Amino acid sequence: MMSSGCENSRGEWLMPPTLGTKIIPTGPSRAMSCASCPAPEGINFEDVEKNLILQAMDQTDYNITKAAKLLGLTFRTLQYRLEKFGIKRSDGKDEKEEETGE
Repeated sequence: MMSSGCENSRGEWLMPPTLGTKIIPTGPSRAMSCASCPAPEGINFEDVEKNLILQAMDQTDYNITKAAKLLGLTFRTLQYRLEKFGIKRSDGKDEKEEETGE
């Protein structure tokens, strides 16, 4: 079993929240890397949040309703965060088209 956590200054083992499967760190964020945890500059929550949203969107083929449920968010909250982070489908399809089936 793959473990991706880190030990904090009190000796407690911390595990990242999961999406039903393993979390795979991507991009420049080192927040989930055990070798760099805790990072000297701290953890950038927005990087972690964006990474989790991207993973949920990939797992659900960019279905906002399913991704929101997976993350424990409302549809509108996820929609706001997608806009906040500028996350769009890479194939050019609009997420709303995917939701309505148009």
